Amino acid sequence: MKFKSQAVCQPCRDRKIGCDGKRPACTQCLHFREACPGYQQQHVIFVHQAPGATRNNTDLHQRRRGIRPAPRGVSSATGNVLLNFTKFRWSTAEELLAVAIDHFIPGLKVPVSLSELYTSQSLVCASWLDALPHLINEERYGSLLLQTVRTLGLSILCKEQAKKECDSQRLRCYCSAIHQLRSRLLLSDDHCREQTVAAIMSLTLAELVMPTSQKGWIAHVRAVGEIMRIIGPDQFTVSTAHRLFVGFRPIILIEAILSRTPTFLELNEWQSVPFQKHFPSPMQQLLSCAAVLPSLLQQTDSVKQVPPQNSVAERREVALALTKILMNLQQWELSYKNSFREPLYWPKSKGATSGDTSIQSFWFPNALTATALIHSWAFQIICRAQIDQLEGLNRVPRGFGDLDTGSTFQILEGPVDFSIRICQSMDYFLDDQMKIYGPAAAIFPFQIAYETLLLYLRPYSNQVKVCKAIIVRFSQKGFDVKPSASQ
Repeated sequence: MKFKSQAVCQPCRDRKIGCDGKRPACTQCLHFREACPGYQQQHVIFVHQAPGATRNNTDLHQRRRGIRPAPRGVSSATGNVLLNFTKFRWSTAEELLAVAIDHFIPGLKVPVSLSELYTSQSLVCASWLDALPHLINEERYGSLLLQTVRTLGLSILCKEQAKKECDSQRLRCYCSAIHQLRSRLLLSDDHCREQTVAAIMSLTLAELVMPTSQKGWIAHVRAVGEIMRIIGPDQFTVSTAHRLFVGFRPIILIEAILSRTPTFLELNEWQSVPFQKHFPSPMQQLLSCAAVLPSLLQQTDSVKQVPPQNSVAERREVALALTKILMNLQQWELSYKNSFREPLYWPKSKGATSGDTSIQSFWFPNALTATALIHSWAFQIICRAQIDQLEGLNRVPRGFGDLDTGSTFQILEGPVDFSIRICQSMDYFLDDQMKIYGPAAAIFPFQIAYETLLLYLRPYSNQVKVCKAIIVRFSQKGFDVKPSASQ
């Protein structure tokens, strides 16, 4: 008689693939983002219980071992680690990686028909996390990548649970990772560049979740960008390296836009070479349209320092370049819309409220579409607002609704329209099912929308009041929205 192996979970048995038997979930199930039922590795003793006894044997067994059940509403990946909350130092990197994937990749809002590679090209923030199981399998205990993965997982758990014992371990892991990273960067012959890039990317997310300083995440993003630039685009055409590049590309561009500093991503080779073997997703095509924005923002700042009478030609040149980007963004959105048989978004119900003020919420078919659209709108807002400023239209005149219709009116109205659309989309991103990914992916477009409404409208207008109500919801999820001084 042939007995079933107790070291193989049922999903791996069904797929007829090897199972490494790790607990509480095998690496194979983590890679496929599927719940792992685990393995029965202990002998089970059945004890007769009198009919009158109603005590739950499982609960009694857990209480004797000092284990508390995971809170209701907590996903299985997170719950498995929370069961051992007081013993985090023994939690494996695989367990904590499962927590990160569970919170940063909204599986319920991603269409299952899409391939993993396509998904990794379309989500912002952390879609590349599902490429890490392959990398950490090759790492030794205590290595740089494992430490950064542990730091990220512990940061998420600390953010949710606010436990001091967890935070102390998070800080120890973070300090250890930074020490190892400093030593790694000093090596001239680093043969583990993929692991190094992935490690810094993990620290970036950890900083976004639980900041250690106001600009800590910016330092990590710039470090990743500099390493990628030095390595060159040829190294990001296939396999894990390609997934890391397309997954982190949005954050590099967003940081460059916020700092108004040019980035290597605008170079032609970085828009073509990494996609020689993998056709870019709509989101990646959108990023290519906007890649030159940081450079134009820097030029805009330089032009503003020159007296208007001495910079007519320069202002016109920058305005024409911004107009070209705006046309490309509009063409991208039209092409994206034509690729769908159904609407890209639709009104759902009343969303964010502030007193008697409320707005109609937009809903989307999935997180990929929602993410691409709000970033497209944010990029268009930036272009239109900068064109207005270059033309001396820094603020919409009061009572602009009475102006004659025409090209000027359309330019004036555009930034406010797109800003309101982004605000109407926040209900979708701040939904509980979107977990950490929702607010993390939406905070940049919303910040652009909020700054624009402050620029064009009165501070006490209904739209600004709604924004402040949305900011409260961001704060409740642990994310602070602060207008930058550059807008």
